[in-house]
Amino acid sequence: MVFEPNRAACLVFQRNRLSLEAEIEKLKSLLLGGAVPQIEMLLRGTGLPEPRSNMVTAVIFFGQSEAQQLVEQSGQKTCNYQTNDGRDLLCSAASENDLMKIALVGTKYVAPTSIAICNRCDIPDETSRCSHFSHPAVAREQGGHERRVKRAFCDLGLSKISQPNKCNPGGHDCWARVVEPERGAPAPMYVSPALTIALDYLDSIWRLHFGKDKRLINLRSAVSTARLEGICRSRDELDACLSSLADTLKQFQIPDELIPDPATRGGDSTLMKLKNALCVLGPNVDESDQIETAIDTLKMINSLRVATQHSQTRVNPANSFKTLGISYPPTDWSDTWNQLRSKATIALTTIATQILKHT
Repeated sequence: MVFEPNRAACLVFQRNRLSLEAEIEKLKSLLLGGAVPQIEMLLRGTGLPEPRSNMVTAVIFFGQSEAQQLVEQSGQKTCNYQTNDGRDLLCSAASENDLMKIALVGTKYVAPTSIAICNRCDIPDETSRCSHFSHPAVAREQGGHERRVKRAFCDLGLSKISQPNKCNPGGHDCWARVVEPERGAPAPMYVSPALTIALDYLDSIWRLHFGKDKRLINLRSAVSTARLEGICRSRDELDACLSSLADTLKQFQIPDELIPDPATRGGDSTLMKLKNALCVLGPNVDESDQIETAIDTLKMINSLRVATQHSQTRVNPANSFKTLGISYPPTDWSDTWNQLRSKATIALTTIATQILKHT
């Protein structure tokens, strides 16, 4: 991480009666520390450009207002070694030699502290602390109440851990921050052949509502249908499964006569036709929202086929997976496919249920 102070940020310190020469390190620490959470959000949201090599550069600007906000927040430290006992604040990183320690809780000594003391403690802030930093030992400074980190462990065994207070951006040059991909909420367990049953159910409810001769689903390929309930063990198989699902959705038969608004008739998108045909089912806003959300889910799943098979598309697969609540990149192809078809099954069943209410 590179620190380049700009004039607007420096003015904030001058206005707060801080000498730029004396406080340049504080400014550096605040700006670098404030950049870490933003970079993590960019990484998790894939807001960074596609890497052309092993290195990616992102420029984050801190102007006057951003610097002012950092100054105001500089006294609010985040530390996961803080613990509460009723109204009392305790430090769970107390050293065995800490004269202030009062108890051994589990495997950790605890010592009384306060928000003010914690804010002045030199243990690196949790939001920007090196990911390899662990097992700190904090003790009271002799002759006062201030607390300082005396030692810590480094998961990589590097010698610079002898100065644990510098395990932050702008400190040791070995500092590193590991950003794990967000884990989506677990989808309902998929049990085959739930997806094909949901398709049959939607088709039967559709014909019950619009007429027996108005079949919605007209599957042309038994192989494509069978793949919906198949096992997915690789990226290629996931692409094939997504293609089969997209082909199935594309074969929905929705004649223009079922779309009440002539202005919305026509077009090649079957899911848009489906939405337009169901837009007047009832006045209940919640029901309309449920149908729209279900169709949007099917659209999102369909967009993944385009994104995974056509690299030049504007569709960002990471954003699609994030919207669907599924972790990205996939680490288990079978689990990813199960989550996708679980969501497709729920969406199809939701649509059928809402149609049934007005039949």
